Amino acid sequence: MPPSHSPILLIFLFIFFFLSTIGWGLIFFRFSGLWKKMPDRLHILLFSGILGVLITGDLILFAGLLGRLEPLFLTALFLPGFIIFFRWISLEKMKKRTGTLPDQPMENTGLPPLSSHRFHLRVFSIVCASFVLLLFLHALVPDVSGDAFLYHITVPNYYALEGRIARVPISFCYNYPLQMEMYYLAAIRMGHEQAGVMMNPALVLLTCLGIYLLGKKLGSPTTGLETIFLFLSLPMVLIWAPTSLVDISTGTFLVGCLLCLVYWNSSQEPLWLVMAGICAGGAVTIKLFVAAASWVIFPVAVCAITWKRVWGKIGEYPCPGKKVARCLFITRFLRSLGGNLTIYGSGAIAPLIPWMLKNALLTNNPFFPFFLRLFPTRPDLIPSAHVLFRMHGMPHFEGIQTTLIRILGLFPLLAWDASWLIIISLFLAPLFLFLSLKNKKMRLFALIQCLIVVFMLYYGKNAQVRWHLGFFPILLLGFVLIKEQFLERHSGLRRIIGFSFLVFILLLWARQYQLRTKETNLYPWTGLSQKSLKKYLKDQDRLKEAEFLNTLVPEQGKVFIFDKEILSPARWLRRRFVQAGSLWFESWEARKANPRDILKDLKTLGATHLAAIPFKNKTFQDFQRSHLRETASGPGYTLYEIVSEK
Repeated sequence: MPPSHSPILLIFLFIFFFLSTIGWGLIFFRFSGLWKKMPDRLHILLFSGILGVLITGDLILFAGLLGRLEPLFLTALFLPGFIIFFRWISLEKMKKRTGTLPDQPMENTGLPPLSSHRFHLRVFSIVCASFVLLLFLHALVPDVSGDAFLYHITVPNYYALEGRIARVPISFCYNYPLQMEMYYLAAIRMGHEQAGVMMNPALVLLTCLGIYLLGKKLGSPTTGLETIFLFLSLPMVLIWAPTSLVDISTGTFLVGCLLCLVYWNSSQEPLWLVMAGICAGGAVTIKLFVAAASWVIFPVAVCAITWKRVWGKIGEYPCPGKKVARCLFITRFLRSLGGNLTIYGSGAIAPLIPWMLKNALLTNNPFFPFFLRLFPTRPDLIPSAHVLFRMHGMPHFEGIQTTLIRILGLFPLLAWDASWLIIISLFLAPLFLFLSLKNKKMRLFALIQCLIVVFMLYYGKNAQVRWHLGFFPILLLGFVLIKEQFLERHSGLRRIIGFSFLVFILLLWARQYQLRTKETNLYPWTGLSQKSLKKYLKDQDRLKEAEFLNTLVPEQGKVFIFDKEILSPARWLRRRFVQAGSLWFESWEARKANPRDILKDLKTLGATHLAAIPFKNKTFQDFQRSHLRETASGPGYTLYEIVSEK
């Protein structure tokens, strides 16, 4: 069993994390004066959550780099935010009671106010609350997805056992930006791993808030509510949001970025452009995959907005001829674009600076895993970085045929993940862009939606479908906006279509949930008791392997774990470890290392034991004969003690 699984304490620790995160964002808002620029308290709450995730993650990162991962010190880091959150709540209640802070007036959208749909709002709240409850109940259960063993929880566990954020040889995974994983690190050190994992469904709530604000801005409050319902009802959200995999958490930042661009488009306030950059850069600190989107899709939107503004002022140019006017227009456009991209880029790079400093210290390359030739990157990390690019890197254009093959390879993945949204978006995004030509309010959103679809198609089978989860709220909002435009022309069909679609989505969701529970035996009550959790995890081979190593490796020992795919049980180890894979032995073979050289490397790592799966490798066999003494053989691994001489 994973240690210290107490649902009550776990939930209290998660609440402490979440409220403290919002509190740290409020502290930043208060001292920077940004809270005065926000339209209302919901916007303050959304962007406080976004900024709070960045600030809190960075605080834990610096605590780890300084070797201060003691539970008491980490509690002290969270405490100011926790106190400020309740201070803010009490002040808001006081202002509301005294009438000094009236609610913001609702925009005139030409649609009935939200309060006139009380019955529908109650139904919406009940249905969505059940989805949210399931997300958090499932988040109480340790997830057993492959990448959790690869790095999402294994890396924080490595740092927790080391007591600091330290250099890691060979593996590139340890040198990603790991903003959300910092919560896992704090939770492991404070005794309840899942409290950190529950921050992912918490960010789903912030994403829903962003969806509501964006839907209200582009359409009506009902637009936002319907999009929230669709988002929460996606089977992929239920499958991945309660796990340690962070793909869905990028949605909060991407929606926040789009919301800021919409405000900047209408107000020309530079603050919104800075905030858009911060949100885009924050998404990259959570998932490196969205770097291409943050540095291509949103800057294209900035370019389009700048073009529109400069073109709108063309009548102000005092020039006699068309050629002069054209040159003057291009000059002013490039000057404005350079300034706007600088503002956006400054915001986007800010969240990455702490991770660049960390990479500069630990890999010698602040941009790792990029620019490997430009910076003197540690040689042992380069082979694994190349593996990353071969498997999942942004593909280069190699001709139409190769691109089409990669695009077509996406569809079997869609069928496997039961995601209907991307397929529908392939057809709806171009339609929405066409419809937006007559609606200035929608043009920016339609452009970004089309760019996202093109990005997803171009990446094709090089990406897993769940990596795109952060884009799903934006795609869904486009779907709802098209539906609303249709119903404006055919208002008599509103109730029939609405009810039919609601039933269809609920039946689809129920079927997917039934298949999910049947496949995994994960039920809503599984994480609420030690007995049901033990029953769920009893057949998990990785947990058995971890218990085997925890029992036989001495407390002061350090085990070198060899597994071909680096999917080791290290996430559940309570002994210091080094996670290894075939690249280790390939590197030894490449430099023709003898048993003495390997022994020296392992001693440098501090390894006292070696756990290996059965495999045939001459380098390993030579080392085994010279310096390994078999201690025990258990589930999955044979454990050896490393000795100087046999």
